[in-house]
Amino acid sequence: MSPVVDAAGTRARLHRIHHQRAGGLEALDEADTVIVPGYYPLHDPSPAVVAALRSAAERGTRIASICIGAFALAATGLLDGRTATTHWQEADHFRSRFPAVRLNPDVLYVDGGQLLTSRLPPVPPGHLARGLMAGP
Repeated sequence: MSPVVDAAGTRARLHRIHHQRAGGLEALDEADTVIVPGYYPLHDPSPAVVAALRSAAERGTRIASICIGAFALAATGLLDGRTATTHWQEADHFRSRFPAVRLNPDVLYVDGGQLLTSRLPPVPPGHLARGLMAGP
């Protein structure tokens, strides 16, 4: 399986996934859906990652963050003025870094149409996936 690059710039290999496109950030140019996984340490994504996520959003690509992946999505400014969620343990940290985002850490996920955020890494089957499969 080819490695993929997450929003923090970390290369990883994905398993148990049916549709995968190998490559780096250039893969976002053709993606219908982008998943932003959680990562530590919680630093801002690189300018290249921010630009790739913004460009994908401008094209109408669905973008979903998992757990603290919402930090990378918020760093792009795409969540400003929107409701989002992230892991409850990082809620105060998130609020202090991204005051323009309406954070609700008490919900499992927020379906904002094109932008989705989820609170926990192990989202129950069908919750976030149902929103992604339904399409924009």
